Amino acid sequence: MIIVCSGPDTYRAREKARELVAAFRNKHDSEGLATEIIDGTEGITALLSRLGSASLFVKKKIVRADGCLDKMKVADVRILASKLQADKDNTVILTVEDKEPVKKTLDALKIAPLFHYEHPVQMGYAFKNWVREQAGKFGVDTRTADRIGEYTDGDSWFAMSEIQKQSANLHDVDLKKCFGDASVFDIADAVLSEAKTWRTKLADFKDEGSLNVVLAQMRSYTRADEGFTDGLHPYVVKKMRGLSVSESEKRFLCTLRVMVLSRSGYSGTNETESLL
Repeated sequence: MIIVCSGPDTYRAREKARELVAAFRNKHDSEGLATEIIDGTEGITALLSRLGSASLFVKKKIVRADGCLDKMKVADVRILASKLQADKDNTVILTVEDKEPVKKTLDALKIAPLFHYEHPVQMGYAFKNWVREQAGKFGVDTRTADRIGEYTDGDSWFAMSEIQKQSANLHDVDLKKCFGDASVFDIADAVLSEAKTWRTKLADFKDEGSLNVVLAQMRSYTRADEGFTDGLHPYVVKKMRGLSVSESEKRFLCTLRVMVLSRSGYSGTNETESLL
């Protein structure tokens, strides 16, 4: 058996894989003897070596091999599927694929058998409900969850980061400070476009997370500008391609340097603004 978790929403794909491993261990591997993680990019040989090897201690085993299908030839995929079919579910291969496997690969794997969990980028109502569900697990109220959903706009990694930040400060949450009229994205947009007011906005916002978003937005701009858009939200691609940022690569590296200095304690707010 092979289980594939794939799609541009890489957070949800990885979370699904984590849940599947936890469920397997709860049912078949309470002592952790039948769970293995390998480098999926090693190729088919590493996978085949895990099949058909009986154990005195476990009846079933699970092998997580993220990315194993990314560059595998269809001929090798057919060999793997045939070996898995013969293995009769004694071994489960689990992989997270950032890129959706091509149809030929998925068709070849069906005899294994194949279980495929797709994770497209969620938007609108679906994303809002997902954020609410995740926030509830961390004890974050619905109102805060909805505000997070509004400005993270389909970015599940960013949403979970904000949910965890709010969860850690449940007794001292200032929503106006975190989600006020001047949002963190307004600050990032001002920095990217080199608006005359960006220094004032950055100083007044006083949110430690604003630099993270500036870096993320600068990175997104660089990727969109160079054509490396896999995994980027379509809205983000459209927005970034509508901007004109001078010396974008140089400014991205500068922002990255500022982030390192800030996190290392070598620069404070004033230094950060000057370096940017």
